[in-house]
Amino acid sequence: MGTSDKIGTIDWARSLVLGFPGPALVADASGAILECNRAAKGILTAPAQDTNTLRGDLVQRISTVALTRTPDRWAVTIDGKAGDPPMSFLLAGIPFETGPQTKPVVGLMAWETTVETHLRTALAESRAFFRDLATTCGEFVWSIDREGIFNYASDTGLTGLTSTQLHGRHWSSLFKGDNERATAAKIFESRSTVDEADIWLQLGDRRVCLRLSVRPSFEHDGVWVGARGVARNITRQREEEERIARWRESEARLNGVLRHFREQVDPSEMLRCATTAVVGAARLTGCWIYIRKPGQPFSLDTAATLHVVPKRYSENSLAQTATVLRDLAEKVSLGDADNSAQSAQGEWSYLARTARYGGNLLGVLCFGRAGDAGQADTSPGAEVWDAVDQHFIAQLSDQVAVAIVQTEQHEQLRRLSSTDELTGLLNRRAFVAEVRKRLDHHTRKKCRAALLFIDLDGFKAINDTEGHRRGDEVLVAIADLIRSTSRSSDVAVRYGGDEFGLWLEEADETVAMLKAHDLIEGCFDLNRGDLAREGEIRHLPVGMSIGIAVFDPTQPEDVESLINRADTALYEAKASGKSAFRLAKQPAEIDAEKASGRALEVNHEQQHNSSRGAP
Repeated sequence: MGTSDKIGTIDWARSLVLGFPGPALVADASGAILECNRAAKGILTAPAQDTNTLRGDLVQRISTVALTRTPDRWAVTIDGKAGDPPMSFLLAGIPFETGPQTKPVVGLMAWETTVETHLRTALAESRAFFRDLATTCGEFVWSIDREGIFNYASDTGLTGLTSTQLHGRHWSSLFKGDNERATAAKIFESRSTVDEADIWLQLGDRRVCLRLSVRPSFEHDGVWVGARGVARNITRQREEEERIARWRESEARLNGVLRHFREQVDPSEMLRCATTAVVGAARLTGCWIYIRKPGQPFSLDTAATLHVVPKRYSENSLAQTATVLRDLAEKVSLGDADNSAQSAQGEWSYLARTARYGGNLLGVLCFGRAGDAGQADTSPGAEVWDAVDQHFIAQLSDQVAVAIVQTEQHEQLRRLSSTDELTGLLNRRAFVAEVRKRLDHHTRKKCRAALLFIDLDGFKAINDTEGHRRGDEVLVAIADLIRSTSRSSDVAVRYGGDEFGLWLEEADETVAMLKAHDLIEGCFDLNRGDLAREGEIRHLPVGMSIGIAVFDPTQPEDVESLINRADTALYEAKASGKSAFRLAKQPAEIDAEKASGRALEVNHEQQHNSSRGAP
């Protein structure tokens, strides 16, 4: 198309179009192309078959630029050829005056921005994806600049703080105290990667534990310019871990106190030692135990009191404590069930609980914790006695109740005519009655126990050779040996003649066999010690044969069955050569052997009958 006829000399237009590195053309107000370069064909012009016609979507824009004589700039997207991806261009329309009597023409130039557009779109999509990922993953995603200021915080925020509240805030403002900030600085301002570091911080009125993973950011010259990372709230997980640890610690403390129970032979000393052990193991400030008068209903007026309180507390403080404890003990003693109650006065916090056995109130346990005990938080609303403390005290109360029962029974048996006159041990009647009660208790509590039957080896020869008086001395020495090696919870008996018995409370096979071994060894020591006489004819040695029957609550049996099993094991021990012990078979094993024997008899009879009928 010739252009000189329309606009005169257009060397400037041709130079502009041909010299432009990208698509360019010159068109009049009607959209007619006056000059265009090769790059514009198919881009700014109509499809290839009509390259002298301006693209339809550009005509109105060109006309507006020409009529208003105002430059314009806009972006367009043009479909690619034969399935090629679309291309993006930035267009600039510039009006030019060609003469006073002619309408302006428009120079249209295009810059391809496909790559830039794709990069910008990808970046926007990437940021949107990152925000969506940070939101949906439930974790707090953040970044800080070189000044330590949050320049990004995901929408999840922190507990009690939104992303808006965090943005522009210094990370150190989340922590209270120099020690906490110093610890956090090692994470937030670390120059190396930090993976899953746990840190506690105070958010509002509660403590929160965050698990942080941090990646530092550096410039090309290695200068630290900030960090980014994720944080997960693991407060519940950590609290659960701490709760489990406290339960385990509570069980360990309880086991330690129970060891003090078992190590005491004298029941009256058992509770006193346990009281001291409780204060030491549970890190309490004080412990008070009110014990009923044996044989009478519980009453604070007649109850005996055991207590342990540090000497640093004044008489006035202890007097106030006694008043509060009495009121608290009176409160929990009412009713027929296990009760507990709490109270506080000044720096002291108290917890009281009843000690019951068989439905009977035997005593009240009171525990005190002062504000400086290291375990108590005396701030308003603080839970001084939590579930772990109450579980520990409940378990301990049950054990104390058993200890009180044992103490009362010990005194009661002493008063009654239930002891063997010679040895001071229980007689057969009282022993069988006691074992029967304990079997019922162990069956309910699913606890094991053991019965030892003891027969003296060589005792008849001592009686025949050295006389009955010498025999009595031997029996007393053996009774003292059994008594001295037994716990207060165990029960010893002179069953008759030279036969003795020993009930081991809450004992399994291992404990029972160790006890039997100790008794046999102790008997040998007696022969070399208390039973040896200087200047006289040396007495005949005495030994022990022991049968052991272990009570298994999963195989309930009565006292007669238990005694029979122990007696059978005793005769097996004597038959093996004496000064030995044997463990009785369990009821299930005995029944199985009987069933097997009956089956063999039936089989033998069938074979005999078959052989008689054979031709």
